[in-house]
Amino acid sequence: GSPYWPREVGATKRGRRPERPAVIGGGLIGIEAVEVLVHAGLRPKFLIREDWFWPIALDEAESTWISERMREHGVDVRLGENVEAFEGGGALEALVNDQGRYDCDLCVIAIGVVPNTEWLAGSGLELERGGIVVDEGLGASAEGVFAAGDCAAVRWVDGGRRPEQLWYTARDQGRVAGRRLCGDRAVYDRGTWYNSAKLMDIEYTTAGLVSMNVEGEQNWFHEERGPVRSTTRIVLEGGRVIGFNLLGRRWDHAVLIRWIEEHRSLEYVLAHLNEAAFDTELVPPLVIPERAKKQELSGVAFSVAPGHMPAPAVRG
Repeated sequence: GSPYWPREVGATKRGRRPERPAVIGGGLIGIEAVEVLVHAGLRPKFLIREDWFWPIALDEAESTWISERMREHGVDVRLGENVEAFEGGGALEALVNDQGRYDCDLCVIAIGVVPNTEWLAGSGLELERGGIVVDEGLGASAEGVFAAGDCAAVRWVDGGRRPEQLWYTARDQGRVAGRRLCGDRAVYDRGTWYNSAKLMDIEYTTAGLVSMNVEGEQNWFHEERGPVRSTTRIVLEGGRVIGFNLLGRRWDHAVLIRWIEEHRSLEYVLAHLNEAAFDTELVPPLVIPERAKKQELSGVAFSVAPGHMPAPAVRG
């Protein structure tokens, strides 16, 4: 039957609400599920297969801070654990992984999205990574067929084709596909990648090519500790800024994107960074020490605000 039909839930079978929840999967949906459970007064386990939370978006230092904050909120963050089985007679009772067995009466599985395109096998439509391969106008390999959103395998910056699983790219693709169906010669132009979220109570903003392993890239990193805690990671390639990963403060991604598209240098961006600030007037502005601005890039540069734990000049 359809997973969208109403069905009996575990709480009805147990006669009570869940008390020992777990969330599997270290991404945005996973941490949002964790936040809901914490808000409900529960102390969930967060089981993450990778060495740190959300490695496709955060580096180890950034992720460590998020994990610390989750633990402060009572979340039991478990890294490097693979779930192998569930146990229970009619209702969930436990989960088993490669580290042991945990009592569990509610589990949220948030391990990623796979397009539901198996029913298209034998249709003649070209598929790649589960997505329907489309051209720049979102047309599939069969005339008159268009695809948009999570099911569409579009061209990425690295030349490969795979689905983009972001709300705003799905929106933009839907608009292009709709115009094409109406006879317009519309073309899907992703533009510079961006996203923003709140990870527990930590602001997160990203723009451009971050954690994409661009050949020859360098990462400038600064951690602020004081009235405000924040991290600033700026990605460079060939002397120009190509990406931002920012935690702890609010930023206007439109300004960040403009600097990327203008091929601005690190020096320019650091001198004008507060022009992109989107915090309220009560939040003190970010002040980056001059020694941090002047450090030479070699591999991955790293700095920490004065008066706090020392750090090497270079990570990499």
